Amino acid sequence: GFKLMEDNKSQEAYQCFKQACDMAPNNAIIHGYAGILANTLAMKSDNIQNRKALLSEAVKYLDKAKELDPTKDKFKK
Repeated sequence: GFKLMEDNKSQEAYQCFKQACDMAPNNAIIHGYAGILANTLAMKSDNIQNRKALLSEAVKYLDKAKELDPTKDKFKK
């Protein structure tokens, strides 16, 4: 997923991170990236239905990341 993000392939990266969320359901970082990518794809979408669906998914993934890491320790640099 990270390599696809570097290559500016947001859709493919998002699919990888969605799959990774299923494989590692307790990983806040993976959920965070899935949420960020869903949000990015929503902003690029011209289709309002698609945009709404992606924004809903973004919220779901970001809320899960927040739940898994409420102190945001995993995202500190």
